[in-house]
Order: sequence, then C-alpha cells, then structure tokens
Amino acid sequence: MRALVVASLLLATGFVAEAAGQENCTDCGAVSAPASASSSFLKRLVTTAEIRQNTNVKKDIAKAAFVTFTNPDEGPTTYQVGIGVLSSIWSHAGSDIDALVDYQRNTATDDEQDSFKAGGTGYWRAMDLVAAGHSPIINGRSNFRNDGVKTTKAWQNAIGYTHLFSGAHKFPVPNAYIPIGKGSGNRTAVLDVIYFPYVGLEFDSVLAAPTKEEEGTATRGVFQINSGFYPAPRNDRRPLEILVGYTYRNDFKDTTNQTDDSHPLFTFEANYFPFESEKLGEIGFGISYTNGEDPDEGFEHQAYWQFTLKFRLKKKS
Repeated sequence: MRALVVASLLLATGFVAEAAGQENCTDCGAVSAPASASSSFLKRLVTTAEIRQNTNVKKDIAKAAFVTFTNPDEGPTTYQVGIGVLSSIWSHAGSDIDALVDYQRNTATDDEQDSFKAGGTGYWRAMDLVAAGHSPIINGRSNFRNDGVKTTKAWQNAIGYTHLFSGAHKFPVPNAYIPIGKGSGNRTAVLDVIYFPYVGLEFDSVLAAPTKEEEGTATRGVFQINSGFYPAPRNDRRPLEILVGYTYRNDFKDTTNQTDDSHPLFTFEANYFPFESEKLGEIGFGISYTNGEDPDEGFEHQAYWQFTLKFRLKKKS
C-alpha cells in the first residue's frame, strides 16, 4: 500500500493565555482607528488568523487541523480533511467577533462526510474579570453550511455558556490550568490539567435539499466537555498532551425526516512534540480516536483511529 500522511497543523493557539484569565491581543481593549480601512482590515484578518480543527467555540482547547491522504495499489484513493480558520473581525475588552471557515471531509469511512461552513462566531464576557474574579462567557455562532454528501444547504445558529475565572484555582474550577504535584528543574508540575465545560442550543434550518421531506428545522441542546492532560509540563511549553472530549446533543424538535434524536460523540487524542524550533514551532506525532456522531458537522455515527504527524506553528508577532 502506498500511503501519504500530510501533517496535522495548529497555528496561533490562543486558549492558553485566555484560559488563565490573561487575555491576548484580540481581547485587550478597543481597536484604534486604521489609516486605511480596507488594508488594515485585511492585515487584521491575516495577523489574527488561527488554524485549527474546531471552530464552533473559540474559547476551547484548540485541536490541530489535519489532512491525510491514502493511495493504495488496489481500491479507491481516500482522504480525510479537518481544517478551519478563525480570524478576528472586531474585538473589544471582554468581547470578540471572528470570521470562520471550516471544512470537514472523510472518504475513508463507511458513511462519508463532506461539510463546508462559513460565517462568524464570537463571545461576550458579562463581567469584569479583574474586578469580579470570574465571569460568564456567552458564545454565539451563525454560519452557512453545505453538506456535499446529503446535497443540502442550511443556515446554522448557536448560543452557549461557559464560565471563566481569573488567577490560579484548584479543581473543579474550569477553564484554567490546574497543576498537580511539584515540579523540578524546568518542570513546573507532575501534571497540568484543564477542562472546558459548555452548554448551549443549536438551531439548524435546512433551506435546500433533494426532497421536501429533508427540509425543515432542528433545535437541539448541547452539552460538551473538553479536557487536556499535560504530563511533566515545562516552564516554556507542554510537549506531551492527552485530549479527551465528550459531546452530547439531543434534538428537542426536528421537522426534517431525520429520526435519530440522540447524538453522542467521544474523542481521544494523544500528541507528543519532541522537536522545537524557535522560529517555526514544534514538530511531533499523535494518535486519535473518534466514536459517535455530530449532526452540526454532518458526521454520521461511526468509529475510527487516526495517526498523523503534528505541527504547532508559531504565530509571527
């Protein structure tokens, strides 16, 4: 079998500083008036671009985008793509709006996936994090989605909630790194743990489909928890990461011809980055497991393992 695995890619992951309540440049105050609106806007899109697999919620553990391609001597060529881009359109103290583009493609499984999304996502922090020490985070999303497998076109909207805390805290406070054990040398702890809980609502409106029965609207509740475990973290980076996620969606109302109302999804990922370049970033490898379904991404219920090379590219300052 001839096979080519093209690296997974993660660029400009901002969740580290944001999770600890130390907000980055996309959330540090009002944006000054540009000298040239069009050129400044394009520059902003480029300089704030973040390449990642998951784009629905910005304040979450960013997973590396991936592209894999397999060309066997016998049988069809298969490939898997999971890539998205978030780029800041507008930001102010405690709020942010990002453009999103997202493409998920999988021809290697029994039920193929072909989902393209384009739209916007953002969040609003309800309280002053410094003064109050914590704040609810309200996330919102609105996007167009084209499903190439079902040949449907839909408009999607979502709203959700999580909570952000300032400073260092012990478990079970979410959205902040929790060190476990004492470190030594450049190791800051035995283990760093972080988790992001999220609850929300999703609204899908299928506007065009091959049959009238497939058109309609769906309203579903969402519960999601993504967690990260980082053994032997260093004071400058975390070379080993174990990411575990679980999402459960339940349809409250569905006027389409879909009969499945329950949508669980479990994901597991283990990555190791032994090589680092000060200019480029980190190079490593990882293995991941997916089991379940995701109607928001047009992913039918199935399970598979994946092994890929990994790159964490450093964002230019």
